[in-house]
Amino acid sequence: MRRAVFPVALLVALSACALAAVAPGATAQTDAGTLTPIVVTALSDEPVVAALGTDNALHVIYELQLVNPQAVAVPVASVEVHSASPDIKVATFAGDDLTARLRHLDGSAVAVAVIDPGATLFLFVDIALSSSDELPDALEHHVTVGDRSFVVAPVAVAPRRPTVLAPPVAGTSWVVTDGCCGPDASHRNTILSTSDGFAVPTRFAVDLRQMDEQGRFVVDDPTQAADYPGYGTLVFAVAPGQVVTTVDQFPEQVPGTVPPPGTFDAEHNEGNSVVIRLRNGTYASYGQLQAGSVIVKPGAHVRRGQPIAKLGNSGNSSAPHLHFQLMSGPSVGADGLPFVLGAFGYAGQIDAARLAEQGLTGAYADNRVPTAQTRQRQLPLDLAILDFDASSGTSGSPLV
Repeated sequence: MRRAVFPVALLVALSACALAAVAPGATAQTDAGTLTPIVVTALSDEPVVAALGTDNALHVIYELQLVNPQAVAVPVASVEVHSASPDIKVATFAGDDLTARLRHLDGSAVAVAVIDPGATLFLFVDIALSSSDELPDALEHHVTVGDRSFVVAPVAVAPRRPTVLAPPVAGTSWVVTDGCCGPDASHRNTILSTSDGFAVPTRFAVDLRQMDEQGRFVVDDPTQAADYPGYGTLVFAVAPGQVVTTVDQFPEQVPGTVPPPGTFDAEHNEGNSVVIRLRNGTYASYGQLQAGSVIVKPGAHVRRGQPIAKLGNSGNSSAPHLHFQLMSGPSVGADGLPFVLGAFGYAGQIDAARLAEQGLTGAYADNRVPTAQTRQRQLPLDLAILDFDASSGTSGSPLV
């Protein structure tokens, strides 16, 4: 079912109306009948699927919604994550760590772990486990407010593994930017309001940018798309499926500048795009594609590794890259799902502090390891350097 997506201003107005119906000083009630000063629920009611990341840790990633129906502000001291049975603490968020994981409705950070009267905050949870033996069947949360602690928000953990995909691009030195799993990444903290509630469609999304042999994202002029090594390279189907939607109506943006706010709404943020329904019922979404390069049509069946378009700089983009994500449905309001790449070379990590200082005009060749490690069935995490098979699916392509 397609989810309708509402602008944040309308969402806030609707939330205010709903909270106005709660009497001042009222408290929420859990299934066990325990009165609590705030309402804490999981953002999604679907079981969480754990994914092995390129850091070799098993990541359990989800969000909690914290609503304050009180007429006074409520400080949150800590949130502990426990396995439901047996009761074992697996993570604690408190102090600066808790504050760093909290976000307002619009995705902005909070200064202190305090929920204002009638307000909603979101807690971004990322639990890294050393092995699957530590993975519980269910989680629950011990939330401490003042000197009182409440057990709330059960979350089921799915026994299945993430969808295994082929790489969407070929070649070496591809870098994951704005990737999982920190709360500061815009993909991770983008929450949309839909007719079914809240959704995080870009929870596991990646922006793939290619470096040249000198570790440069841009070779010469940062305002020229052709000077970015990945620009115009082929984009491939990550698995067999059927094309659901295509968009190929937006011009290329001038690199180095961000489109003015409001240029693109949530439905068209990714510019030229392709969505493919995979055989397991999930949806692969590609964005920021080059204008005029989409060669597949809705209804067409594609094979794994088949070229579908070229990497571009359309939509809400400041430099050429491929936006890729896996979703539970075909629309922008669908929930983001974890995926793993079947096989690739792991060639190191871009230094985050250095990237923040030098940006895309820096050179990062020394962040590569001498020999890429062969990895299988892992989720590409933020700033990982990835090498893919250079021969993926290019034979006979009308785009070559």
